[in-house]
Amino acid sequence: MIRFCAWLCSVAAVAAADIGGSDVLAPALLAGVRQVAPAGKTVDLAGTLAARRGLATGQVGCALLLGRPDEPAPTGPAGAELVPFPFARAAAVVAVHRSNQVEQVSLSSLAGILARETPSPLGNWNELPGGGRSDLFTAAIHSPDGSFVRELVRGLALAQGPFRDNVRLDTPALQVKETLASVSGALVLLPYPAAADAKLLQVSDGRPGRSLTAYTPTEMNIYSGDYPLSLPATLYIRKDQLALYAPVARWLLSDEAAARLRERGLTPTPPSLRGRLLQRLDTR
Repeated sequence: MIRFCAWLCSVAAVAAADIGGSDVLAPALLAGVRQVAPAGKTVDLAGTLAARRGLATGQVGCALLLGRPDEPAPTGPAGAELVPFPFARAAAVVAVHRSNQVEQVSLSSLAGILARETPSPLGNWNELPGGGRSDLFTAAIHSPDGSFVRELVRGLALAQGPFRDNVRLDTPALQVKETLASVSGALVLLPYPAAADAKLLQVSDGRPGRSLTAYTPTEMNIYSGDYPLSLPATLYIRKDQLALYAPVARWLLSDEAAARLRERGLTPTPPSLRGRLLQRLDTR
Protein backbone atom coordinates (compact mmCIF):
# COMPACT_ATOMS: atom_id res chain seq x y z
CA MET A 1 0.00 0.00 0.00
CA ILE A 2 2.83 2.38 0.86
CA ARG A 3 4.52 1.73 -2.51
CA PHE A 4 1.27 2.33 -4.35
CA CYS A 5 0.49 5.62 -2.60
CA ALA A 6 4.01 6.83 -3.30
CA TRP A 7 3.65 5.77 -6.94
CA LEU A 8 0.29 7.46 -7.56
CA CYS A 9 0.26 10.32 -5.09
CA SER A 10 3.82 11.57 -4.81
CA VAL A 11 3.89 15.21 -3.84
CA ALA A 12 7.63 15.56 -3.84
CA ALA A 13 9.16 18.60 -5.43
CA VAL A 14 10.50 18.36 -8.97
CA ALA A 15 13.62 16.25 -8.95
CA ALA A 16 16.92 18.06 -9.25
CA ALA A 17 18.54 14.95 -10.76
CA ASP A 18 19.24 14.74 -14.49
CA ILE A 19 17.77 11.23 -14.70
CA GLY A 20 14.51 10.67 -12.83
CA GLY A 21 11.94 7.95 -12.59
CA SER A 22 9.36 5.93 -10.71
CA ASP A 23 10.53 4.95 -7.25
CA VAL A 24 9.04 1.45 -7.58
CA LEU A 25 11.60 0.72 -10.32
CA ALA A 26 14.54 1.69 -8.12
CA PRO A 27 15.17 -1.72 -6.48
CA ALA A 28 15.66 -3.37 -9.86
CA LEU A 29 17.34 -0.61 -11.84
CA LEU A 30 18.83 2.22 -9.80
CA ALA A 31 22.30 0.72 -9.35
CA GLY A 32 22.62 -0.23 -13.01
CA VAL A 33 21.44 3.14 -14.30
CA ARG A 34 23.93 4.93 -12.07
CA GLN A 35 26.74 2.82 -13.49
CA VAL A 36 25.95 3.78 -17.11
CA ALA A 37 24.80 7.38 -16.56
CA PRO A 38 26.84 10.01 -18.44
CA ALA A 39 29.67 11.55 -16.48
CA GLY A 40 28.45 14.32 -14.21
CA LYS A 41 24.76 13.35 -14.55
CA THR A 42 22.88 12.48 -11.38
CA VAL A 43 20.24 9.77 -10.97
CA ASP A 44 17.33 9.82 -8.52
CA LEU A 45 14.34 7.53 -9.04
CA ALA A 46 12.27 9.50 -6.55
CA GLY A 47 8.78 9.18 -8.01
CA THR A 48 6.69 9.22 -11.17
CA LEU A 49 5.13 12.65 -10.73
CA ALA A 50 8.43 14.31 -9.91
CA ALA A 51 10.03 12.78 -13.01
CA ARG A 52 7.14 13.81 -15.27
CA ARG A 53 7.30 17.37 -13.99
CA GLY A 54 11.06 17.38 -14.50
CA LEU A 55 10.64 16.30 -18.12
CA ALA A 56 8.02 18.99 -18.69
CA THR A 57 10.21 21.76 -17.25
CA GLY A 58 13.44 20.57 -18.86
CA GLN A 59 15.18 19.79 -15.56
CA VAL A 60 15.14 16.07 -16.35
CA GLY A 61 16.50 14.87 -19.68
CA CYS A 62 15.80 11.18 -19.22
CA ALA A 63 13.15 9.36 -17.14
CA LEU A 64 12.14 5.77 -16.36
CA LEU A 65 8.38 5.73 -15.80
CA LEU A 66 5.96 3.01 -14.75
CA GLY A 67 2.64 3.92 -16.37
CA ARG A 68 -0.69 4.37 -14.63
CA PRO A 69 -4.15 3.43 -15.93
CA ASP A 70 -5.27 5.75 -18.77
CA GLU A 71 -2.34 8.10 -18.21
CA PRO A 72 -1.21 10.24 -21.20
CA ALA A 73 2.41 10.18 -22.30
CA PRO A 74 4.69 12.75 -20.63
CA THR A 75 5.61 15.96 -22.41
CA GLY A 76 8.86 17.84 -22.83
CA PRO A 77 9.54 21.57 -22.34
CA ALA A 78 8.15 23.92 -25.00
CA GLY A 79 7.02 20.99 -27.10
CA ALA A 80 10.39 19.25 -27.14
CA GLU A 81 9.95 15.70 -28.47
CA LEU A 82 10.44 12.75 -26.14
CA VAL A 83 11.58 9.43 -27.62
CA PRO A 84 10.05 6.39 -25.86
CA PHE A 85 11.84 3.11 -25.19
CA PRO A 86 9.36 0.60 -23.67
CA PHE A 87 11.66 -1.73 -21.73
CA ALA A 88 9.25 -3.75 -19.57
CA ARG A 89 5.71 -4.24 -18.32
CA ALA A 90 4.32 -5.16 -14.94
CA ALA A 91 1.76 -7.95 -15.45
CA ALA A 92 -0.45 -10.16 -13.31
CA VAL A 93 -2.00 -13.48 -14.31
CA VAL A 94 -5.15 -15.23 -13.09
CA ALA A 95 -4.56 -18.87 -12.12
CA VAL A 96 -7.23 -21.46 -11.28
CA HIS A 97 -7.52 -25.14 -10.36
CA ARG A 98 -6.73 -27.52 -13.25
CA SER A 99 -10.26 -28.95 -13.21
CA ASN A 100 -11.90 -25.54 -13.65
CA GLN A 101 -13.77 -25.28 -16.95
CA VAL A 102 -13.69 -21.49 -17.12
CA GLU A 103 -11.31 -20.23 -19.81
CA GLN A 104 -11.52 -16.45 -19.50
CA VAL A 105 -12.48 -13.63 -17.18
CA SER A 106 -13.03 -9.88 -17.62
CA LEU A 107 -11.77 -7.03 -15.47
CA SER A 108 -15.36 -6.31 -14.44
CA SER A 109 -15.81 -9.92 -13.32
CA LEU A 110 -12.59 -9.70 -11.32
CA ALA A 111 -14.03 -6.62 -9.63
CA GLY A 112 -17.17 -8.61 -8.81
CA ILE A 113 -15.06 -11.34 -7.24
CA LEU A 114 -12.48 -9.22 -5.43
CA ALA A 115 -13.90 -5.78 -4.66
CA ARG A 116 -15.51 -4.90 -1.35
CA GLU A 117 -17.74 -2.36 -3.09
CA THR A 118 -19.05 -3.30 -6.54
CA PRO A 119 -22.41 -2.99 -8.33
CA SER A 120 -22.27 -6.63 -9.47
CA PRO A 121 -20.79 -8.82 -6.72
CA LEU A 122 -19.98 -12.42 -7.59
CA GLY A 123 -19.62 -15.25 -5.11
CA ASN A 124 -19.81 -18.50 -7.04
CA TRP A 125 -18.07 -19.94 -10.09
CA ASN A 126 -21.38 -20.78 -11.78
CA GLU A 127 -22.04 -17.04 -12.08
CA LEU A 128 -19.31 -16.83 -14.74
CA PRO A 129 -19.76 -17.96 -18.36
CA GLY A 130 -18.67 -21.59 -18.59
CA GLY A 131 -18.45 -21.91 -14.81
CA GLY A 132 -20.47 -25.10 -14.54
CA ARG A 133 -19.63 -25.64 -10.88
CA SER A 134 -21.11 -24.55 -7.56
CA ASP A 135 -17.83 -23.79 -5.79
CA LEU A 136 -17.44 -20.52 -3.97
CA PHE A 137 -14.54 -18.33 -5.04
CA THR A 138 -11.42 -18.82 -2.94
CA ALA A 139 -9.49 -15.71 -3.92
CA ALA A 140 -5.86 -15.03 -3.10
CA ILE A 141 -3.07 -12.73 -4.25
CA HIS A 142 0.62 -13.54 -4.43
CA SER A 143 2.50 -10.24 -4.70
CA PRO A 144 6.20 -10.75 -3.93
CA ASP A 145 8.36 -7.69 -3.40
CA GLY A 146 8.74 -5.74 -6.62
CA SER A 147 5.93 -7.43 -8.56
CA PHE A 148 3.13 -4.84 -8.00
CA VAL A 149 0.41 -7.51 -8.45
CA ARG A 150 -1.78 -6.16 -5.67
CA GLU A 151 -1.35 -2.60 -6.96
CA LEU A 152 -2.07 -3.63 -10.57
CA VAL A 153 -5.30 -5.37 -9.65
CA ARG A 154 -6.50 -2.50 -7.50
CA GLY A 155 -5.69 0.05 -10.18
CA LEU A 156 -6.99 -1.78 -13.24
CA ALA A 157 -9.88 -3.91 -11.97
CA LEU A 158 -10.99 -2.32 -8.69
CA ALA A 159 -10.66 1.38 -9.64
CA GLN A 160 -8.46 1.84 -6.53
CA GLY A 161 -11.18 0.41 -4.28
CA PRO A 162 -10.50 -1.95 -1.37
CA PHE A 163 -10.42 -5.73 -1.57
CA ARG A 164 -13.03 -7.87 0.10
CA ASP A 165 -12.10 -9.01 3.57
CA ASN A 166 -12.06 -12.67 2.47
CA VAL A 167 -9.44 -12.10 -0.26
CA ARG A 168 -6.17 -13.52 1.03
CA LEU A 169 -3.55 -10.86 0.42
CA ASP A 170 0.21 -11.49 0.51
CA THR A 171 -0.22 -15.24 0.07
CA PRO A 172 3.22 -16.96 0.17
CA ALA A 173 4.40 -18.98 -2.81
CA LEU A 174 4.10 -22.38 -1.11
CA GLN A 175 0.52 -21.67 -0.07
CA VAL A 176 -0.31 -20.56 -3.63
CA LYS A 177 0.92 -23.89 -4.99
CA GLU A 178 -1.07 -25.85 -2.40
CA THR A 179 -4.22 -23.79 -3.02
CA LEU A 180 -4.12 -24.25 -6.80
CA ALA A 181 -3.50 -27.97 -6.39
CA SER A 182 -6.18 -28.74 -3.80
CA VAL A 183 -8.92 -26.07 -3.79
CA SER A 184 -11.32 -26.46 -6.72
CA GLY A 185 -12.71 -22.94 -6.32
CA ALA A 186 -9.30 -21.26 -6.23
CA LEU A 187 -8.62 -18.02 -8.08
CA VAL A 188 -5.10 -16.69 -7.53
CA LEU A 189 -3.51 -13.56 -8.98
CA LEU A 190 0.27 -13.71 -9.25
CA PRO A 191 3.11 -12.28 -11.32
CA TYR A 192 3.81 -13.33 -14.89
CA PRO A 193 5.29 -15.80 -15.64
CA ALA A 194 3.45 -18.21 -13.37
CA ALA A 195 4.40 -21.77 -12.52
CA ALA A 196 4.28 -24.08 -15.51
CA ASP A 197 1.66 -26.35 -13.92
CA ALA A 198 -0.86 -23.54 -13.27
CA LYS A 199 -3.93 -23.12 -15.47
CA LEU A 200 -4.09 -19.47 -16.54
CA LEU A 201 -7.23 -17.68 -17.68
CA GLN A 202 -7.44 -15.38 -20.65
CA VAL A 203 -8.37 -11.84 -19.59
CA SER A 204 -10.52 -9.27 -21.38
CA ASP A 205 -10.89 -5.61 -20.53
CA GLY A 206 -14.64 -5.44 -21.01
CA ARG A 207 -15.04 -1.93 -19.61
CA PRO A 208 -17.23 0.54 -21.54
CA GLY A 209 -15.55 1.43 -24.81
CA ARG A 210 -12.84 -1.21 -24.37
CA SER A 211 -12.19 -4.45 -26.21
CA LEU A 212 -14.21 -7.54 -25.32
CA THR A 213 -11.51 -9.82 -26.73
CA ALA A 214 -9.83 -12.03 -24.12
CA TYR A 215 -6.06 -12.40 -24.39
CA THR A 216 -3.72 -15.10 -23.14
CA PRO A 217 -0.87 -13.79 -20.95
CA THR A 218 2.00 -14.38 -23.36
CA GLU A 219 5.17 -12.30 -23.59
CA MET A 220 4.05 -10.70 -26.87
CA ASN A 221 0.47 -9.99 -25.72
CA ILE A 222 1.83 -8.37 -22.58
CA TYR A 223 4.40 -6.31 -24.49
CA SER A 224 1.83 -5.08 -27.03
CA GLY A 225 -0.58 -4.06 -24.27
CA ASP A 226 -3.34 -6.35 -25.61
CA TYR A 227 -3.32 -8.32 -22.36
CA PRO A 228 -5.19 -5.85 -20.13
CA LEU A 229 -3.88 -6.79 -16.69
CA SER A 230 -0.55 -5.03 -17.23
CA LEU A 231 1.09 -1.60 -17.21
CA PRO A 232 4.11 -0.31 -19.17
CA ALA A 233 7.55 0.71 -17.95
CA THR A 234 9.08 3.14 -20.44
CA LEU A 235 12.28 5.15 -20.73
CA TYR A 236 11.71 8.63 -22.17
CA ILE A 237 14.66 10.62 -23.55
CA ARG A 238 14.55 14.13 -24.98
CA LYS A 239 15.24 13.82 -28.70
CA ASP A 240 17.86 16.55 -28.57
CA GLN A 241 19.71 14.54 -25.88
CA LEU A 242 19.52 11.06 -27.42
CA ALA A 243 23.26 10.75 -27.93
CA LEU A 244 23.96 11.84 -24.37
CA TYR A 245 21.63 9.30 -22.75
CA ALA A 246 22.09 6.48 -25.28
CA PRO A 247 24.08 4.37 -22.73
CA VAL A 248 21.04 4.34 -20.43
CA ALA A 249 18.78 3.06 -23.21
CA ARG A 250 21.31 0.43 -24.27
CA TRP A 251 21.62 -0.88 -20.73
CA LEU A 252 17.87 -0.94 -20.03
CA LEU A 253 17.39 -3.04 -23.19
CA SER A 254 20.27 -5.38 -22.36
CA ASP A 255 20.15 -8.97 -21.13
CA GLU A 256 21.61 -7.84 -17.80
CA ALA A 257 18.77 -5.40 -17.15
CA ALA A 258 16.22 -7.95 -18.36
CA ALA A 259 17.48 -10.43 -15.77
CA ARG A 260 17.16 -7.84 -12.99
CA LEU A 261 13.64 -6.99 -14.12
CA ARG A 262 12.57 -10.64 -14.09
CA GLU A 263 13.96 -11.04 -10.57
CA ARG A 264 11.58 -8.27 -9.49
CA GLY A 265 8.52 -9.78 -11.19
CA LEU A 266 8.55 -7.50 -14.25
CA THR A 267 8.32 -8.69 -17.85
CA PRO A 268 11.14 -7.25 -20.00
CA THR A 269 10.64 -6.36 -23.64
CA PRO A 270 11.14 -9.50 -25.78
CA PRO A 271 14.72 -9.87 -27.09
CA SER A 272 13.53 -9.85 -30.71
CA LEU A 273 12.22 -6.30 -30.28
CA ARG A 274 15.01 -4.71 -28.27
CA GLY A 275 17.22 -4.26 -31.31
CA ARG A 276 14.45 -2.45 -33.17
CA LEU A 277 13.97 -0.10 -30.26
CA LEU A 278 17.67 0.69 -30.15
CA GLN A 279 17.46 1.83 -33.77
CA ARG A 280 15.65 4.88 -32.40
CA LEU A 281 19.01 6.05 -31.09
CA ASP A 282 20.03 6.69 -34.68
CA THR A 283 17.22 9.25 -35.11
CA ARG A 284 18.57 12.65 -36.00
